[in-house]
Amino acid sequence: TLVAVNGCDSIITLHLTIRYPAYSEIMMSECGSYTWHGRTYSTSGDYTDTLVAANGCDSIVTLHLTIFPDVVTYDTLLLSVHDLPFTIESAQIVIESEEPAVTEYQYLLQTVHGCDSMVYLHVRIVDVGIENREPIELNLYPVPAYSTLCVAHTDLSMIQIYNLNGQLLKTRNCMEGEVQMVDVSDLSNGTYLMVVRFSDGIIARKLFNVLK
Repeated sequence: TLVAVNGCDSIITLHLTIRYPAYSEIMMSECGSYTWHGRTYSTSGDYTDTLVAANGCDSIVTLHLTIFPDVVTYDTLLLSVHDLPFTIESAQIVIESEEPAVTEYQYLLQTVHGCDSMVYLHVRIVDVGIENREPIELNLYPVPAYSTLCVAHTDLSMIQIYNLNGQLLKTRNCMEGEVQMVDVSDLSNGTYLMVVRFSDGIIARKLFNVLK
């Protein structure tokens, strides 16, 4: 209540509405990079932008961003002519001929997060080795492997995993009549060679990839 110029009361009523800023959060994961509100981000983190809400107040948006990098691997594999035909399991590529002696293979895989993983494989074939191998159907899954690799064959005695430098990384003695499950969770992204020995002494070799 105020006093008007004529000395009477002047009663004023204020109808007040307080508008507050709006806050929101977005969870996002992407491969390589992510563009948000005109900016491109290539690293994981929390990012904030201020917009104008419908009521004219600030609208503060926080982006919680996870970036999964694209993976590129370069590997070299040395094969004997007696290893042929040889299957690159992850790419479903079968090397059947020793000509040419040096071949480059390029194939695209996907990580467990759905990101691209490009593999460049340099294969060299030499005329050495012991001819004690023969083509055998040996099913590996899943390929590429993430944490566990299954070997679907019921007549195995031993499984060994090597890196492409020839270093033995894992050995597993097998029980006959079972699908074998090999823990590969401690292996880094890359290409590996599995050497399988059957109960009759025959040896088979397959290439597979680990991607995380």
